[in-house]
Amino acid sequence: ILECEKAIINTNLSYITESDLIRLNICSNELLKQNILKKYYNDRDMLAAIKTFLECNLNISKAANLLFMHRNTLMNKIDKFIEVTGYDIKNFKDAFVIYHLI
Repeated sequence: ILECEKAIINTNLSYITESDLIRLNICSNELLKQNILKKYYNDRDMLAAIKTFLECNLNISKAANLLFMHRNTLMNKIDKFIEVTGYDIKNFKDAFVIYHLI
């Protein structure tokens, strides 16, 4: 906690969000990861699907082909992930944060 506090004080930000903590590599610990990913923290299949989607530059068709699943199935998984976590991984800023967590 003290290390996180020192790192936060050294930033020029007036307030810090969870996204900022991860983007700046501050307090990147398992508790923060668990808090952000929520019920998907231990779901390897979901995290693999999300990671593949992000690594395919948010291209649903390409990611679905790599995962051997229908693109609608992947779209449903992504929509559920967004709903549960609150991070819209179709948006670059949120995708960046989630990719670094995974």
